[in-house]
Amino acid sequence: MTDRLLKVWLPGAATCLLFFGFYFVLSLLPFLNDRFWFISIPYLVLPFLGAVAAYLSRRMEGSVVERILSALFPVFAFVALFAVRVVYGLFFEGVPYTLPHFLLGLSVTLIFGVVGGLLLILGAWPFCRPQPREQSPQ
Repeated sequence: MTDRLLKVWLPGAATCLLFFGFYFVLSLLPFLNDRFWFISIPYLVLPFLGAVAAYLSRRMEGSVVERILSALFPVFAFVALFAVRVVYGLFFEGVPYTLPHFLLGLSVTLIFGVVGGLLLILGAWPFCRPQPREQSPQ
């Protein structure tokens, strides 16, 4: 379990925190209520984050599957945040949580999951080749 923690969770969580930190810094910048730029700019950093996660997992001698999972970690975290948001909206929010609210959140989650996942994999692709094994001296 410790081996998997180092090869998948550590690089994945680090890049996920990097993504959320980037999004937080981006939210501090003044925008002119143009939501398109605010929503689309974080997609530009996703290939870089996928590459960082796969590179870190490769440096820790992770397998190809472990590299892909660590690169896709921000998508998994976003889906988990959507699930937490649904539970919060149903039980703790004062305003009734209706079907249009759920469908809007689901569509944003699916768009981020598909497009963001593709961009993360695009960045991780160069690091997903199997590593050549070092030859031992004979």
